Amino acid sequence: MIYIGEDWSSMSLPEEFYDLLFEISNEYRHRILLLLQKKALRLTDITKEMDLNNPETRRHISRLRDAGLMKRDIEGFYLLTPFGELVLRQLRELEFTSQHKEYFKSHSLANLPANFISKISDLSGSILAANIMDFLYNIETVIKEAEEYVWFNVDQYPLTTLSYIVKALERGVEFRTIEHEERITGPHLILQAPDEAQTLSRVRSTPLIEQRTSSRVDVVLFLSEKRCVFAFPDIDGKFDYRGFTATDQRALKWCRDLFLRYWEVAEPKVYISPTEYVRPR
Repeated sequence: MIYIGEDWSSMSLPEEFYDLLFEISNEYRHRILLLLQKKALRLTDITKEMDLNNPETRRHISRLRDAGLMKRDIEGFYLLTPFGELVLRQLRELEFTSQHKEYFKSHSLANLPANFISKISDLSGSILAANIMDFLYNIETVIKEAEEYVWFNVDQYPLTTLSYIVKALERGVEFRTIEHEERITGPHLILQAPDEAQTLSRVRSTPLIEQRTSSRVDVVLFLSEKRCVFAFPDIDGKFDYRGFTATDQRALKWCRDLFLRYWEVAEPKVYISPTEYVRPR
């Protein structure tokens, strides 16, 4: 249903495509399809669930049957056709983005791999952290809850979480990190105190952390075996640390697979110890 990388202006779409969009855009017909996705129902059951009268229900059912989305069996039960099942699955791609329309008005997924955009419905159980403090709290929660691993892909090292990272390492949690290659040292890495620099240096040298770098960051991503936190860049390609958190398996798999995609192409990390960095006067 969603075409990635296609030039729609040059495509000649059949009339059936627009007919289908018209039928499923009706709230009642969409809700009937969702009901039938759970189980087959008789006309009286659908009428009761939808709080409609019989003529209205029959009209909506007739349109859905004509569109090939549902059918009636010999016992009088209505159920989805395989085509109806497929259409509903594809509609889920739009549910997450439409639910968070305001966020996606100012944040872009344009640089994500196409197959992850097409599976955006896997994030439908995510919760929006609409401000920076909530987002940072969720990052801390990822690290504090982790028992096996923490992976993160970041535009800059999360210095505010250093103490949680140290405690996680003490618990035996393994880390994989991908950092923006231009933000490993230099003016972007301003440490507040000598002990902070020493802690970061010690953390980065532990064998429990595998470290790589990337020339660009398309998504800020933190995940463990229990929780994921992610944020997309704004329309200028910068991160305002507003994003989402999730704990369900579909979202965790989406985040894990995306991280591994970036991990495969990231470069081994080479950096100057922050203890060698001199703060500008």
